[in-house]
Amino acid sequence: GAQQHGNIVSVGFETYCQLLAESIAELRGEKAVILQNISVIIDLNMTAFIPEEWIPELPHKLKLYRTLATLENVTHLEELKQGCINRYGMIPYSALALWRLTRLRILAGRLGVQKISDKGRVLEISGTFDLDKWQTLSISTHLEKYWKLFPNKLTAPCGSSDEENLTRLEKFIETVIG
Repeated sequence: GAQQHGNIVSVGFETYCQLLAESIAELRGEKAVILQNISVIIDLNMTAFIPEEWIPELPHKLKLYRTLATLENVTHLEELKQGCINRYGMIPYSALALWRLTRLRILAGRLGVQKISDKGRVLEISGTFDLDKWQTLSISTHLEKYWKLFPNKLTAPCGSSDEENLTRLEKFIETVIG
């Protein structure tokens, strides 16, 4: 729940899920499965968790965290979302943030993004970029209003809220993908 949020923020969502899965496997006397295919790290200071009121059963909650952390297809993400709505009811805001962050991670991975982070007053997207392509795209889509291009990173000022930052990142990634 909310008490786990601080742990998630400090290590990142995917790493937190991996550490949690390893700890549970160790307690059960099982060998933990190590996930190697997580390509985009998202390090944003925002609340995103599955509340106990929505999914009270710990095994179901852990399975959902693991699934969200490893999904690599937006269609499967939407199918999972619909399945959860059918089973548990409307998704609460804190859990909906997990879907948005997962979607952002999946889409950003298509662009060669390695990390999306909140650096306090600046949002930063880092990775390996074709500078000419990004400059042309930035000018043609008017993304230069917020985003500045540097070698291997893009930056934009943080918004006034977590919601504004996430929306800004989503719009940027969606615009670049087309």
